[in-house]
Amino acid sequence: MPSQRPPARLHVLMATHAPYAVIIRRGPARRVCTIGWDRKTDRFEIGQWLRGRIYEERADLSPDGRHLIYFAANFNWNSETRGTWTAISRAPHIKAISIWAKGDTYFGGGLFLDDRTALLHGHHGDVLQLSRDIHVVQEPRTSHRKAALRGYVVPGGVERLETLDQYLSPQEHAIYEASRQQRFSSYRTFKDYRDGWRLNENGEEDLRKWWGGCAVTKHWWLRRPQNGANYQLRRHNTDLVIDLPAGTTWAGHDNWRDIERPPKQSRIIWAREGRLYAAEVTRSGIGEHKMLFDFNPMTFEPIKAPY
Repeated sequence: MPSQRPPARLHVLMATHAPYAVIIRRGPARRVCTIGWDRKTDRFEIGQWLRGRIYEERADLSPDGRHLIYFAANFNWNSETRGTWTAISRAPHIKAISIWAKGDTYFGGGLFLDDRTALLHGHHGDVLQLSRDIHVVQEPRTSHRKAALRGYVVPGGVERLETLDQYLSPQEHAIYEASRQQRFSSYRTFKDYRDGWRLNENGEEDLRKWWGGCAVTKHWWLRRPQNGANYQLRRHNTDLVIDLPAGTTWAGHDNWRDIERPPKQSRIIWAREGRLYAAEVTRSGIGEHKMLFDFNPMTFEPIKAPY
């Protein structure tokens, strides 16, 4: 009997100030696709396919959902991009409007500090193309050893406190300043904080612990474990816990207007076995879930970007 094809692997990049997202779908191993998702209508639009790899944890979507930054590889070391590169594109497509050759797999990619400012992670080589649409902040070469030193924030790249200063609120600045004194594993990422992840349901910071979760509603808290599995909802100030389905590889919420003031009712979204699911969350708990899209049947096809 022929072996069953493994499910597609999904990672979702949510815009924080717009009802939009980009899904990075991988499978088979050297085939990856980007899909745009209108979160108001739950309509999906295929971006483009790549014969290679996009490193999901080093990718980011601008808060307004218009631009994508990502680190990719086709391992063609003799090409103009030297086998790996960082690019900025117009979501959900991956055709670059700005692109930097990399040549290795150390760091790479970046994050958006705001709608029009992107921070590149680590050292890059030649600038092959540069758009005026996005202002780029590039930091010098870094290493894992330097990442543990004062003034750096990890993982997901290396973000220097002095680089982030102008983008942090006074409260956030105090947290970053304190974290400079802590051990490697307790450092924060700007992206996590921007997306609403906190250490506990009261939004307090405890530098001895990892990120605890984010508010889905006024009454429910989404918890994300360190190993990325067994996501669960927990009711504020109680021991009531609802586990998401086993095999969930990513989970998030649908709040985009104001992550600091969660609504009374919202939607939780999760990825499992190549499919995207959603369920309403009310004061009493989680409602019946429905599948939004099955990404498993998708196969590679050449698609041109409309720009």
